[in-house]
Amino acid sequence: MGLFTLDEAKAFLNMDVTRTDSDAELQGFIDASGEVLEVLAGEVVASRTVTETVMMGAPTRRVALRRVPVVSLTSIVSLDGIRTWDVADFDVAETGVVTVIGGPWLSGEVRFTLVAGYETPPARYVKAAQMVLKHLWRSQRSDLGGRRGFGGDDESIVVAGYSIPRAAVEIVGPKVLV
Repeated sequence: MGLFTLDEAKAFLNMDVTRTDSDAELQGFIDASGEVLEVLAGEVVASRTVTETVMMGAPTRRVALRRVPVVSLTSIVSLDGIRTWDVADFDVAETGVVTVIGGPWLSGEVRFTLVAGYETPPARYVKAAQMVLKHLWRSQRSDLGGRRGFGGDDESIVVAGYSIPRAAVEIVGPKVLV
């Protein structure tokens, strides 16, 4: 997901960067920590191309996308592929509000392809993802028989079905609903 590299994760976990025997497993945890972070943050964190489908009940000139922050629109196409709109006819706000500024209004089921996320993710998001990574890695390696909550900085709570370190939830901020 682009929040940190394998070597950066190893350094954060105080692992020998020259050892590669756990790289595939660790990469899986790195990817998972990024996904969990996006659930916590409620937004796309690492910049990438995403798609979102929106159903309009009636023709409209404004729609709000959920995959934010929006960097740019790439294409707008009806779900059946019959209709396309010129992205130059639209204004898009970082908040995801797409507004027709010229041309036909949006109608029906529409698929938006867009670039969303941060070119450089906020430091607090990277730190929270590192905390999640550490928690996932330690719980995998623990001899505690799968018990949740190791205490201290690993004290966890359940958010959206994930066991997350409380400190990571707190650092992400007020968007998280527990």
